[in-house]
Amino acid sequence: MKITFLCGSVEIGKDGVGDYVRRLAGAVIKQGHPCMIVSLMEKGNERKIEQQQESDGINMSVIRLPFKNGILANCIEAEKSIKLFNPDWISLQFVPFSFHDKGLSLNLAWSIKKLTDNRRLHIMFHELWVGMETTAPFKLRMWGLLQRIVIKGMLRELRPNVINTNTALYVAQLSRLGYKADRLPLFGNIPLVDQTEVKIKETNDLRFVVFGSIHHGAPVNEFAKELSNYAINRKIAAEIIFVGRCGDEQSNWAAVCGAAGLKVQILGEQPIFTISKTLQNADIGISTTPVILAEKSGTVAAMQEHGLPVLCVARAWSVKAFPKNYLPLGVQLFKQEQLAKIINGAEISNVSTLSAASSQLLNSFKSFN
Repeated sequence: MKITFLCGSVEIGKDGVGDYVRRLAGAVIKQGHPCMIVSLMEKGNERKIEQQQESDGINMSVIRLPFKNGILANCIEAEKSIKLFNPDWISLQFVPFSFHDKGLSLNLAWSIKKLTDNRRLHIMFHELWVGMETTAPFKLRMWGLLQRIVIKGMLRELRPNVINTNTALYVAQLSRLGYKADRLPLFGNIPLVDQTEVKIKETNDLRFVVFGSIHHGAPVNEFAKELSNYAINRKIAAEIIFVGRCGDEQSNWAAVCGAAGLKVQILGEQPIFTISKTLQNADIGISTTPVILAEKSGTVAAMQEHGLPVLCVARAWSVKAFPKNYLPLGVQLFKQEQLAKIINGAEISNVSTLSAASSQLLNSFKSFN
């Protein structure tokens, strides 16, 4: 079975979905199924690039087409290589803003239809539309309404054989559009390194790790104060470790945590080996992604794959007709005056690994043989 993966960008380390696709394709190739990747809208490219990329020791063919040419022209260009490869399946990895600056690519469905050429089609929805939140401003809700119309039109036009997404919320939203989607659990983009490099913990001190972008509006003041009190009462040290590109909010978090008497360590961007060791040496991971979206967070998946329970310290975020108290497996929600209970009862979920996710995808494809 041959598969062509389509995505917006596949620039290494610069696009989360691109990194996801590369690891997924590598895992599929390991299971004996040839793959190629076509990135249809590379914003950093001035020309077409054909290259080999590597993931987890597996090389794969990649074609990268420049954003400036537009989706229609790039699909016409991609059609030649796809016909030559002659895949059994086309897998569209969908993010609205990958294919159009406003997330409103009106030509996407027609363009992708040219590539399918009676081949079976899979769509993986990594994101849906903006303005989903109940308190979203009017402009954002109207913008999201347009994106929703585009997505529904795309599904009606393309009629995919298999639809996947990564969160229970998105499964519910697609169902409301009239389409059945199965959840394909996310895997992380940080492979587990040799565990012999991990330090043996000799104290009861707690190490929390914040990995990746910190979202705005998180109750960091309340969290830092409560964690500080917890550490004082138990006569232990608590440390917050920041690793990766944490964004503008990192300085605020570091200042608040430091002022509360917590140890703070800022590692910044690091090679994959160092990130993996940092995650394995921590006790609890911190996510600032709203809790009902935690299932779409690659950093949450990476922390769980490294054996960490995850504490969500995030702003309130709810969606109409979806349970406000939804809590993904392995994720705890920070609430004031409950931190001790959460820390002592933190559990690690049975997370989806890359191998399990790729096998689930292949099994859904094989059901059509």
